[in-house]
Amino acid sequence: MVVPVIASAEGPDVTMKGVLSGDGVRFGPATGSATTIAQTVQVKGDRIRIDFAANGREGAVFRQGEKAWLVSLEQHVAFALPLSPAGRMWMVNPQEPCHATGFPCAATGQLKRIAGVQARELRFHDAGAQGPDGTDRGSLWIDADSGAVLSFDAQDVSHRQHAWLASSVSYSPLPDTTFVIPQGVHAVPGRKPDKH
Repeated sequence: MVVPVIASAEGPDVTMKGVLSGDGVRFGPATGSATTIAQTVQVKGDRIRIDFAANGREGAVFRQGEKAWLVSLEQHVAFALPLSPAGRMWMVNPQEPCHATGFPCAATGQLKRIAGVQARELRFHDAGAQGPDGTDRGSLWIDADSGAVLSFDAQDVSHRQHAWLASSVSYSPLPDTTFVIPQGVHAVPGRKPDKH
């Protein structure tokens, strides 16, 4: 699974619940068919926590600054993850949303409501694998006030589809403990998780 633009220390705390789906989304062994993953995304400054569930399995990704861990709740272990700018694609600066992306991006002027929030569309292209969830081109919809990425519909360089849609969003303060790997989970640095 590639973990789904830049978390900001000045932005609000945000919690989004939604679904990541598409034939480019990977969860466990590659099956070549579309995958749907329920996610809860929590962002506080440069810290991100993504809880996910699919195919009867649950886990979480914890990211703080330049470190990231995939936590298997079944195995009670945490695996170090390689970092990618794509893994930070949850918040942008709403005044300059394309400034820090590192790839061509432009606002379209289109507006719509997503999860009860006014959202505006950004189109991006030629991102390589640096777009949301490792995508190359597509559109993303951000909260016009906070910069939270509420939705994206994009393709990777192999033309596989990746889509995220938030069903709810809140801006309540998040305690620091939200971003701490749970007790009883053992870190396994430098080893990739076993595929089931």
